[in-house]
Amino acid sequence: MRARFGHDGGAFTLIATDMPEHFTGPWLSGLGLGATGAMIAFSEPGDALGLRWGAAHEIWHRVIPFALVADLPDADYRAQAWFVEGATDYLAIKSLVLTGSITLDQAGSILSRQAREHASSPVRTQPADQIAARFWTDPAAQRWPYLNGGMIAAEIDHRMMRASGGTRQIEDAIAFMARSPDRSSQQLGRRLQEAVLAVAGVDVSDLVAQATQGPPIEVPGSLPNLCLASTQQTVPVFELGFDIHSMLDGDGTLRSVTGPARAAGLRPGLRLVRNTTVNRWDATAPVAWLVDTGAGQTTVSWLPASDRMVTARVFEPIPGCRPGQNQPDRSAVPGELHKLEGAGEVAADDAAYEDVVRVAGHPE
Repeated sequence: MRARFGHDGGAFTLIATDMPEHFTGPWLSGLGLGATGAMIAFSEPGDALGLRWGAAHEIWHRVIPFALVADLPDADYRAQAWFVEGATDYLAIKSLVLTGSITLDQAGSILSRQAREHASSPVRTQPADQIAARFWTDPAAQRWPYLNGGMIAAEIDHRMMRASGGTRQIEDAIAFMARSPDRSSQQLGRRLQEAVLAVAGVDVSDLVAQATQGPPIEVPGSLPNLCLASTQQTVPVFELGFDIHSMLDGDGTLRSVTGPARAAGLRPGLRLVRNTTVNRWDATAPVAWLVDTGAGQTTVSWLPASDRMVTARVFEPIPGCRPGQNQPDRSAVPGELHKLEGAGEVAADDAAYEDVVRVAGHPE
C-alpha cells in the first residue's frame, strides 16, 4: 500500500470467532473497520471463503477510500458507494484469485451469486438518488451499489487491460488517484474516469454515468483477467424462506416462514439451532437446518429456490487459463507513472515486498 498507493496501511487486525449458536450457518457477520485496519467477524467455522473475502474487502478499504479522500461525509459515501464498496468488493475478489487464496471455482461461485442478485434486485431500475436516500433503511438499496459498482469496476478493469495489451489495470488508475492533489469525496467517479483516461487512454464515462444515473450495467460476459467466462442461464431466485437478520427473535426463534422452507416443515415458533450445510446463495443446492421444536431436535432440508426466475450470468473458469499470466510488463510503463512521492525508500530487494507485488501482478 505504501509503495503503490502512497498510503501506510500499517498492520491489519482480524478477530474471528464462532457465531452465537443460532446464527451459525453460511452467513458471515462482522464489523469492518477499514479506516482503523481491523475487522471483527463472527463466522461459521467452515466458512473460510466468507472470512477471506470479508478480510480482503476491509484491507482494500485502506486504499478505497482512505488513500483517496481527505474526509468522507455520510452523504458523499452513500452517493459514491458504487465505487467505495463496489470497486472494493471486486478488487478483494481479484486479489484473492491472484494470490491463490481462493480457487477459480470459488471466484466463479461468488460472481455468479452477485450476478443473480444483480438480475433480481428490486431496486435495479430505481434512480440513484433514491437508492442513496434509502441506503441505511432498505437492505436492497444498501446492497445495490456493491452489486452494480462491482460489475462496473470489473468492466473498467477489462477495458483497460484489453486496450493496453495487459499493461494497465484498474489498480493503476486508483494509484494515479492516490497521487493526485484532488482529495474531493464528492467526485470520486469523475476522478476515476480521469485517471483511467490518463493511465490507459480509455474513456469510461459511459460506465461512470451508469453508476451514478443508470441504467444498470449489463453483467460482463467474460472476465479474462480473472480467467472466468459466463453463459446466460435462467435461474431461480435464491429464497431461504426467512430473513435471518430481521425475522428472528434474540434466541433464534422464527417469526415468519415462507415458500419452500415452510413447505419443508419450518414454522414460526421453531428455534433454529444450527445450519448443517455450508451453502452460499445457491438456489440449486439444498440447505439443511437443525431446529428445536420444543419436544426435541430435528433436521429440516429444502431447496432455497423461489418460483421467480431471472436470466443471469453464471461464471465458470476458462479452461487452460492461469490467473496473472497476462500481467503488466512494467518496462513498458513510463517511470513517472508509478513513482510515488515518499515511496523511494522502499527497497527493491525487499523479499516480502517483491513477493507481494509479484503475486499481485505488478512486478517491479
